[in-house]
This record gives sequence, structure tokens and C-alpha cells, in this order.
Amino acid sequence: MRKIGTTSVLMAFIFGVPITLALRTRIYNPDIWFHLRTGDWILLHNTFPQTDPFAQGGAQRTFIAYSWLFDVMAAKLYTAFGLLFVPVSATLLSVAIVLAFFLLLRCFRVGLIQTALLILFAMTAIRPLLYLRTWLFTILFFVLEIWLLFRPGGNSKRALIILPMIFVFWANIHIQFVYGLFIVGLFLAEAIFLRFTKWRLPSVAPQWTLTDRALLLLLCGLATLANPYHYRLYKIVADYASQTGVFPYARETWPLNYSHPSYTACLILSAP
Repeated sequence: MRKIGTTSVLMAFIFGVPITLALRTRIYNPDIWFHLRTGDWILLHNTFPQTDPFAQGGAQRTFIAYSWLFDVMAAKLYTAFGLLFVPVSATLLSVAIVLAFFLLLRCFRVGLIQTALLILFAMTAIRPLLYLRTWLFTILFFVLEIWLLFRPGGNSKRALIILPMIFVFWANIHIQFVYGLFIVGLFLAEAIFLRFTKWRLPSVAPQWTLTDRALLLLLCGLATLANPYHYRLYKIVADYASQTGVFPYARETWPLNYSHPSYTACLILSAP
């Protein structure tokens, strides 16, 4: 495994700032006002809402602030810096994603030029998402998760500590932590498949034993329960999964538009 030194990280940061600014990180995000108000409510009442405090008749309606940690951080930053925190935070998170991509690619001995090109395509692909939303944390945590699981020569014992800690933050920031948990489930499924079949395929992460993978899934699953609503968080996941009527309005479920640069970048990245 190629060692990631301070110089390499500095190069990634220097590369990441202009590419993020060139992709024009957007300030516009109407949801930020809801997050700010929810964060203010939590800080004012020093507790977490159980019913909707903002809607008429909300006292009879269950409300789970599943992104409460983001809401509180946004409220604190708004108090300290005003609306300036919105573009600055989005830019810093975008640069952090670039650094994570750099870390992931370089540990697999990808050349510097190839790494720069792949990051350019990756950031172009997610360009429509580069404004301050909780999904920026999901993208960042997802890349870090892949790096911890699959990096050559990685320390599985260390990852058994770090990954559950990531999931604690992830589950309190964005409901899409379930994507990361699904990857851990597939990670365990791969080991079970190779153990109980006659196929002699090389494992994608030979340093991880079946026991370690099962323990990782257990620890990460338990880590997601470290939130104010505990297991009820999964009810939100089930509700969202069953609400097919919102699909025409959710950008993530739209078909690819190949005339848009971000979709063209997705196509290039998925090519063999």
C-alpha cells in the first residue's frame, strides 16, 4: 500500500479547493431554513421534538428530527457567522470529499494524474449535489467507509473501532446512513458466500475474517441506535421506502439526462 504522506494530502487540498470553486458550489437551498429552525428549537428547549412543533395540528403528529445534529450545528454556525456559513460549509465539505477520494485512490496505487482525472470526473458527477445539504456528509462518510473496508493492508481491528464511530455521527446527521450499513451487510455476505461455496475467488479484502465482518455489522448496527429516537429511526427509513409517490419529485430518482455534464461524467465513470 502506498503511504499517504503530508505532502500528498496537501497536494490534494490544493487541488480540491479550485476544483470545488470551479464547479460553483451553490448557496441556494430552501431546506436550510427548516434545518435552522429545528436546530433553534432543540437548543431553546434543550430536548428533541417528538411531535411537529411547526405545523398546524402538529401536536397530534409524530415528528422525528433525524438530522438533529446537522440542525444544531447549522443553528450554531448561523448565530456565529450569519449566512456566510452556508457557502463556506458547503465548500469545506466538498474539499473534504475530494481529500477522501484522493485517499481512497492513492492507497490503491493509482497514479497522481489518473487520480486527478478520476476526482475531476467524480466531482463533476456529483456537481448537482454540491450545496449545503446533509447528503454531503453521506458522500464523505461513504467514501471513508469504502477506504476503511477495502484498502490493501488495512488494519481490520482499527476499522472495527473507527467505522462504528462514523456510524454514530452518520445516523444523527442523515437518514441515508442505511446505504453505508447496506455496504457492511454486503461485505459480510461476500465472506459467507466464499466460505460456503466451492468457488475459489479472491476476497476483495482478505485481511478481514468472517468473524470480524460479522462483528463489524453488529457494532455498526448498534452504533446507529445511538440517537435520540433509537430504533424508531428505522421507521422513517421504512416510511420513505414505501412512499413511491414522491419519486417524480426526488432528483435522485430521475432518469439520466446525458446532455448534462454530471450525467455524462457518471456514464464515463461507470464504463469498464
